[in-house]
Amino acid sequence: MRVASWHDTKMLDEFFIRGRNMWPDLGEISKMKFDRALVPDDVIRFMRSTALNEHGIVHYVKGYFRAYGDDYKLGIWASMWGGEEYLHSIVLRTILDGLGVEISAGEYDGLEQGRYEETSDGYLARKREGYRMDSRLQQLVYGVVQEYSAKIAYSSVADAAGDPNVASLLRRMAKDETRHCRFFQLCLEALAENVSQEERLEIWPQFSALFKDHQMPQEHIAMFGEYDMGTDLYVKFWTSEYRSELILYLTNYFRQFRDPAWLAKRMSGARANASAPEPALAHQ
Repeated sequence: MRVASWHDTKMLDEFFIRGRNMWPDLGEISKMKFDRALVPDDVIRFMRSTALNEHGIVHYVKGYFRAYGDDYKLGIWASMWGGEEYLHSIVLRTILDGLGVEISAGEYDGLEQGRYEETSDGYLARKREGYRMDSRLQQLVYGVVQEYSAKIAYSSVADAAGDPNVASLLRRMAKDETRHCRFFQLCLEALAENVSQEERLEIWPQFSALFKDHQMPQEHIAMFGEYDMGTDLYVKFWTSEYRSELILYLTNYFRQFRDPAWLAKRMSGARANASAPEPALAHQ
């Protein structure tokens, strides 16, 4: 029997309550005024793409359930996470409605009928080749990277949004993604304390492998490429400062999982600048 990631439900309850408190005003958001003349076209494209991406939560939650298996607590988290991300879709679609922008039936159909499972699971399986890693560990590593990338994306677009109400809502979503990232971190740390040392030492190299070739969920649904709303659009607004923030934050976080013997050897034998793994996202 696999060890549980953790046992009590208090942390889940706290995150659930915080999530509810983040959006007490959904009805009021529909009454906000948004000025289309202030919002650049590429910001509109980003919000259309991301509203659809967050609408695709059925695909993504199924992937989490496949990875988490019989870990009940992580299953609860996947359910909560899915609801919170779908709420982002509601907010983004409300903004778009206020700007007089529509999402087409073809886009919805392309997303909902997308063959996500075979491409996403294949991507993760390839990254896991040669590892003895628990699939939950890999999914948690991926979740940390994905959620912090989402935080960077929403923050960078908020800077360019033009309309102050749009910018404020995008920054609130960035805060939500930061909270999601932290939950994945807490789960990863808890699970890492309950697996073998051999498995724990695979977290850093698995992070490195995922970070160097990071693919956000929309890369595994053809519709985003067909409508030119994939990763290139997702990272379009990232300044060099935001790219540096992503690299430094994630590498500093995952450094705790390095092999101490390997790290000591590296520090003593190669004092030259340590090379941090840089994701494909950061180059686009």
